[in-house]
Amino acid sequence: MDTAERSPVSVPSPLGSSDPLAATGVSVTSFASSDGGAAVGSELSLGSETHRARADTEASYESSYVGPESIEELVHRLIDNGEREIDLSDRELGEEGIRQLKAAVLDEDHRAQLQELNLGRASLSDTSFQILGDLLFEAPSLTHLDLSGNIPDSPRKALGGSFFDGLLTYKKGGSIRNLSFKGCRLRDHGMEAVSKIFAYIPGPLDREMMLSHLDLSDNRIGLEGLQLLKRGFKECERLRVLNLSANSMGPECSELLVECIDLNSAPREPGRPEGCIERLELSQNKLQRDGVHELATHFISPKGQLLYLDLTHNSVPYTDLTEIRDEIARPIDGLLKGWIVQYGSAASGRKRQLVLNAF
Repeated sequence: MDTAERSPVSVPSPLGSSDPLAATGVSVTSFASSDGGAAVGSELSLGSETHRARADTEASYESSYVGPESIEELVHRLIDNGEREIDLSDRELGEEGIRQLKAAVLDEDHRAQLQELNLGRASLSDTSFQILGDLLFEAPSLTHLDLSGNIPDSPRKALGGSFFDGLLTYKKGGSIRNLSFKGCRLRDHGMEAVSKIFAYIPGPLDREMMLSHLDLSDNRIGLEGLQLLKRGFKECERLRVLNLSANSMGPECSELLVECIDLNSAPREPGRPEGCIERLELSQNKLQRDGVHELATHFISPKGQLLYLDLTHNSVPYTDLTEIRDEIARPIDGLLKGWIVQYGSAASGRKRQLVLNAF
């Protein structure tokens, strides 16, 4: 290849620090041919390597930061380079940044290409969620959407309206299979909006509901929020993995959790797909001894249908865990120390795992 002039376009992601080295970002460098022709190649660098490659001064930082007006160009370049996954996490996109993203993704030459979109911790406002809904409405190939760490002022406003319609209704857009609200601090009251997504039953003109993985971890969900999610357990048809770890569920939630699990595995009306969540993650809650005991004994009962249940880090002392293991006929053997309990076998086609530990 001819000697090329480097023409970098850097889009760092400041996190509120005045120190430029505290920011991490993406640098996309395109190479123009020596005769001034079109770009003939590009490279992508991430994180602190970007900052080590340029002068570590406030002046150079300010001059290189071009803000959300460059998002459209950046996304175009990544897709032109064959990328099917766009990661814009850890940058303050704002409403203008999401508008630029929408324009880039829905360009006639690019709209059919994007499959995964990571917007974790991108400072999305309630209005940003609504603009994003317009993108979801028309992006035909998008299947994975990560919105973790974006904290809406009003979950009902952010997750309703255009966002809800774009995510679930009509057949124009793609069907999201993997959706993450991890660390969005939706709390109990936010589960009303989430439940409408979780429990959505498509109409004749809507796209097929394909959501199979939902991450609600680290959202401070307690008993009230779980009550709101109960309808989702009953109605969801395709969901296979539900992450409720790192929430605020205490022993008072265990009975309702068992009820939700049974509702999910119950027979459905004729003509509707059978719903069955296979993997439920409940680690890092506050279920304590009684809550873990109730869920573990249900798992091994004839009614238990889960293939994987994680109950680790739920404030269970080692002596209590030993008693639970003895009761479920899987005494601690000194090697596993209370972690993984196997049921079934690969040969039977139904291998099941119950994960337990102390503290």
